[in-house]
This record gives sequence, structure tokens and C-alpha cells, in this order.
Amino acid sequence: MKSRTETKVKRIVESFKQHNPKTCLEAEKLCNIELTPVAEQGAYRDTYFVKGAPLVVKFPKNTAGTASHSRAEIKAVRRILRGKRKYRLLHSYMPEIFYGNVKTGVILMRRYKPLRSKYDVQIADTLERLVQVLWPEKVWTTDVHGANIALDDDDEFKIIDLGYFTKEGHEYESAES
Repeated sequence: MKSRTETKVKRIVESFKQHNPKTCLEAEKLCNIELTPVAEQGAYRDTYFVKGAPLVVKFPKNTAGTASHSRAEIKAVRRILRGKRKYRLLHSYMPEIFYGNVKTGVILMRRYKPLRSKYDVQIADTLERLVQVLWPEKVWTTDVHGANIALDDDDEFKIIDLGYFTKEGHEYESAES
């Protein structure tokens, strides 16, 4: 038997797939949800908690090209999860993404707990080094650090921002420089 939370998550995911919202206001109206901004926003996306559900939504900021950061994140997660043997060590660190629209850059994913202790941050630093070893073909940063790593309900680490895991994720930043 499914819990109320699982049923609500499923309804929200189906609604996102049906309506493909591009903005916070569209998501609230079309998907019948209430969104609350996350306190710390990223450089390229605005992130919102979904009230009453263990979900967050990431929307590209209203600046040209910012959807590429989300596209890169979606592609990176897919690449790692479908990927070669060398990425298998990263599988358990991937976030659960329920909806990712590569055209609009909107991502609906599970909500995770932020890191709290200095030990969490130290472990996150170790995870960053692990990613750098497993992803040697990149010549850019992966942006894995304490603010982009969180904990799931079992206190397992999840990398919650993979926007720099592909070269495309860096193209927008390069164009700005």
C-alpha cells in the first residue's frame, strides 16, 4: 500500500510531465502546488521546496543561456547512471530526479537534507576528490563541494548539483566571461 506522500509525489510528477511548466508561477498554477524559495539560491537556477512533499524544483534564472546548466545536470546524471563501469562508484551519490526537461531546464527532484557538521563537510571534500579521480577526462571543475552535497533520509550523501559535470555546463559561464 502506498503512503500519502508517495501518492502525492506521483501526482506532482505526472502533473509536471503533462504540463511542462517553465516558471515557478506556471508550476504552481498548472500543477496545483505551492512553492517556497530555498534560502540559498544558485548562480544559474532558482530552487523551490514543494510544500507538503519531499521535492524541490529547479528553474533556470531569467538570463539567456542558463538552461544549459540544467541540461548539463540532466545529461550528467543520465551518463553516470547508464554509464560505463568506471562511473558505478558514483551511482549511489546521484540524486533522484523525477522530471527533467532538457528544453526548458526545469528539474523536479527529491528533497535532501543539507550538510550540518564539520565532518559532513570533510567527507564532502573527500567525495569531491573521488569524483575528480573517476571523471579524469574533464579539464574543468565539477563544482562538488559542501553546498552541492546533501544527505538522504538514510544519511547517505547525494550530489545535488551536477551542472558542471559536462562541458556544456561550463559553456554558459565561458560566454559570460
